Amino acid sequence: MIGVIIRLTALAFPLLILAAGTGCRSRAEYVRLADRDAYCLIQQKSAGTPWSPPENYSLRPRPESRLTDDGCYFHPRLPAPTTALYAYELPLLRADWDEPNSARDAEADQEEQPVGRPIPPEAWAAIPKGCLVRMVDFDSIRREAEYTQTSFDISVFDEQASQARKLTLEDVVDLALLNSREYQTQKETLYLFALQLSQERFEYQRKFRANGNSASLGYGHNRFAGITENNLSIPSSVGMTRALVTGGDIVASFANNILLTFNGPAGFSKQVSSRLLFNFAQPLIQRDIQFESLTQAERDLVYAARNFARFRKQLFVSFASDYYSLIRSFRQIEIDSQNYFSLARTFNQAEQEFLAGQVPRFQVDQVEQNLLSGRGRLIGTCNQVEQSLDRLKIAIGIPTETPINIDLRELNELTRLDQLSVSADSASRVLERLRVALEKPDRIELLSTAAVLLDRIVVAASLSDESEEERQAYLRQRQQYLVDYARLGSQQVLEDLLDEVESESPSIAVVFERSMSHCDSLLRLAERQLDYAETVGRDSEILRQFEQHRNELAMAVETLDNENQTFGNDFSGVPDQSAMVQQANSLRERLTALTTELDQYLELPFIDDSQADLKRIVGEVAELVERASATLDGSSFGLKPIEINPDDAMLTALLLRFDLMNQRESLADDWRQIKLAADNLKAIINVNATQVINTDSNTNDPFNFTFDDSSTSLGLTVDAPLNRFVQRNNFRASLIAYQRALRNMSLLEDNIKFSIRNDLRNLALDREQYLIAVASAALAYERVVSTSLQFRLGTGGVAARDFLEAQTAYADALSNVAGRHIQYIVDRSNLFLDLELLTVDEDGFWMDIRNEDRQPEPVYSLPPWSLPVYGKLPCVWYSDEIRQMFCVPVYQPSINPMFTMQIDDNGGETWTATDSPSPDGE
Repeated sequence: MIGVIIRLTALAFPLLILAAGTGCRSRAEYVRLADRDAYCLIQQKSAGTPWSPPENYSLRPRPESRLTDDGCYFHPRLPAPTTALYAYELPLLRADWDEPNSARDAEADQEEQPVGRPIPPEAWAAIPKGCLVRMVDFDSIRREAEYTQTSFDISVFDEQASQARKLTLEDVVDLALLNSREYQTQKETLYLFALQLSQERFEYQRKFRANGNSASLGYGHNRFAGITENNLSIPSSVGMTRALVTGGDIVASFANNILLTFNGPAGFSKQVSSRLLFNFAQPLIQRDIQFESLTQAERDLVYAARNFARFRKQLFVSFASDYYSLIRSFRQIEIDSQNYFSLARTFNQAEQEFLAGQVPRFQVDQVEQNLLSGRGRLIGTCNQVEQSLDRLKIAIGIPTETPINIDLRELNELTRLDQLSVSADSASRVLERLRVALEKPDRIELLSTAAVLLDRIVVAASLSDESEEERQAYLRQRQQYLVDYARLGSQQVLEDLLDEVESESPSIAVVFERSMSHCDSLLRLAERQLDYAETVGRDSEILRQFEQHRNELAMAVETLDNENQTFGNDFSGVPDQSAMVQQANSLRERLTALTTELDQYLELPFIDDSQADLKRIVGEVAELVERASATLDGSSFGLKPIEINPDDAMLTALLLRFDLMNQRESLADDWRQIKLAADNLKAIINVNATQVINTDSNTNDPFNFTFDDSSTSLGLTVDAPLNRFVQRNNFRASLIAYQRALRNMSLLEDNIKFSIRNDLRNLALDREQYLIAVASAALAYERVVSTSLQFRLGTGGVAARDFLEAQTAYADALSNVAGRHIQYIVDRSNLFLDLELLTVDEDGFWMDIRNEDRQPEPVYSLPPWSLPVYGKLPCVWYSDEIRQMFCVPVYQPSINPMFTMQIDDNGGETWTATDSPSPDGE
C-alpha cells in the first residue's frame, strides 16, 4: 500500500520541483536577462539610423560616477542619513593629459609687459581675496602683480592662485555624461520603453501561463454516520499560451488529479485522472484592437530612441552655452581688472598733480569716484562667476563645494581673435586717413600717419598667423618712419632757431630756449635711430657705445637746463648769457654729429632737398598703402557668414528633425485610434474552438488519453451593438484627437521654421553687431590714448571727465566684442541643432563647435532612414485600412518659386518676386 501511495504522489512532484527550480534564479540573473532583451531591442530599432544610441550606452553608471551606489545594486540599502562635504573626487579628465600652455601663450608672456606706472599696493589690497583668486588666472594680471611686487618689494597674491581642476568644454561634457541626473533619467526612459516592448513581444511567444502552473497536496479526515474516511488529494496543472499574429489566442493546458481514499466502504481505493485542453479564440472584427499594445510599444521605442538622440544634442548645446557664458564672465573679469588698473594709475597721478597744484580737487574726486565704481564692478563680476560655477556644478551633477576652475586657453584664443579684429579695424581706419593724406602730401603728416598704420599692422601681425619675417619688415619700416619724423621735427625746431638768430633784433633768451629745444629734438632723433638699429639687429657692442654717448649728452643737456631753471626761467638774470648759449650750441653740434654718425652707420635714407625727400616719402607711403590694402583685404577678420539660403535651411530642418518625425508618426497613431474606436462601434464577433481529451477512467493511468472520453466544441459569439454610448463618445473623441494632432504637427512645423529663421537672423545680427563692437573698441582705444595723453599734459582742454568717459567706453566696447563673439558661437550651435545637422560623437561632443568654416549643407529629399514617413508596423495581420498608412504618396519636397527670401547682414528680410508658373506649367 505504501508503495502505491509513493508511486501516485510522485506524479505531482515534477511540478513542485519545476516551480521551486525556476524560483531559484538570483536577482542578478533576472536583471541580466532584462538588460539583454532591452539592449537588443534598442539596437534592433535604431540600427542604421542617426538616432542610434552610443555604443557605450548602459543603464548602470560607471564606477567613477557620483550616481554609483556603493552597496549591492540588486539588494540596495537605504543610505545612511549623514552628510559629508568634499566627499566626491573628480576623475581624470582630458585636460589632465594636455599641455598647460600653448607656444603662443609662452611667447605672449615674454612679449607683453605692463606699460606705465606700477599699480600701488593699496589698490591690490582693496580687492577681496576671492576675487584675486580668479584674477590670478590671467597672464596680463599676473604680470601687473609681478610689476608691483618688483617695484614695491611686496607680495600681492600671497599664493592666491586657485588649485582647482581646470576644465575645458570637453571635460564639462564628460562630467555631465558621467554625473548628470537628467542624462541618467533619459537613459532610463529609453530603457523602460524597450522593457515594455519586450513584454509585449513576449505575448507572441510560446510560454507557460503566468499563473495556474501549480500542484497541491490535501489531506481530508471525514466522519459520517459513525463511519470514518481518510483521503489524500493531489491535484496539479500546467498550461501554455501564445498570442497569434492573426489576433487570436491559443491555450494548451494539462491537469492531473489523484485521489487516495483510506478506510472507505470499499477499503483502500484510488482515482487517477488527467485532462488535456486546447482552446483557440479568434476575433473577426476587432482584430486590430488586439495588436494595439504591441503596435504602440514598437513605435514608442522608436520615438524614445529619437528623443534620446536629440536630448544628447540638446545637452551638448546647453552645456556649451553655459560654458561659453562662463568664459564670457571670465573675460569680463580681465576687462574690469584692466579698467580698474587704468583708473588706479590715473587716480595716483591725479593726486600727485593736485599736491603740486596742477589740477583742482574735484577732478581728483571724479577719478576716485570712477575708481570705486570700477572696483565695485570688478567685485560684482567675480561674484557672478562664482554663482555661474555653482550652477554649472549642479547641472553636471557634482557637489557645489567641489572646487573647479575653467581652462582659459580657449578664452585666450577667442580674445586673440577679437584683438586681431580690433587691430585690423583700427589699421583700416588709419589706412583710409593715409589715403586722404596722399592727396595733399605733407611729409610730417604722411610720416606720422604711416607710423601709426605700421604700428597697427605690427600688432595685428603679432596676433595673426603672419610670418615673423613679414612682421619684422613692417616693424623696421615703422622705426624708419619714426626716425624720419623725428628728423623732420628736429629740422623744424632748427629752422625756428635760425629765424630768431637771423632776425633784426634776436632775443638771446629765445635763442637759448630754442637751442635747448633743438637739443631735445636731436636727443629724440638719436633715441629713434638707436631703436631702429636694435630692430635691424646691428652690432650690440657698437650700439652700446652710441647709447652711452647719447646718455652723456642727455645728462649735459639736463644739467644746462637745470642751471637755467635755477633762475626761475628768467634768462635776463643769468650772469653770463652768452656762455650758456655757446654751451647750448656746443651740445647741438655734438648731438648733430652723433645723429649724422648714426645715419651713416645705419645707412638711413636722407635727402636735404625737401621736395625730393617728399617725393621719396610719397613713393614709399604709396607702396605701403598698396601692401597694407592687400594684407587687410586678404585676411579673414571678423565672424564667418553662414552660407545657406533661408528656404533651404527651413526645408532641411523639416526633412531631418527627429521631433517632427515623432510628431508625424504620432499623428498616424491618432489616425489609427479612429479605426480602433470605429471597430468598437460594431458588433463583437469571436470564433472559439475547444478540444478536451481525458484519460480512460478505468485504467487509473494519468497518460492514457483517449478520444473516446473527449469533447470538441466550436462556438461563434456575437455581441450586438445595442448599447454603444461609451464607444460613440470615444469615437468622437478620437476624431477630435486626430484634428488636434494635425494642428500640433502644423504648429511644430511653423515653430521649426520660425526657429530656423530666427537663428539666421540672430547670426546675421551677431556678425553685424560684432563689426560695430570692433569698430567701437578701435575708436574707444584711440579716445583713451588721446584723452589720457592730453589730460596728463594738461592740453586741449581735456578734463578728467573726458578721460573717464573714454575709459568707460573702451571697457564697454571690449565687453561687447567678447559678448558678440561668444553669442555667435552659441547661436551657430543652435542653428546646427535646429537643422538636425549637429552630430555628437560617442563622448557626446560636437567636433565642429570651433570650426567656423563648417557650413550647413542643405538637404532636398527625405533620407532613406526616415521612410516610411508614418513609421513602421510589426509583422502581424493588420486590416487593409491600417495598412493604408504605407500607401500615402511621398512627394518631392519643394520651395514655392513665387518669392525668394534673403537675410541681410542686419538680420532683415528681403523678398524678391520671381516669375509665377502658369497653370499649364509653361
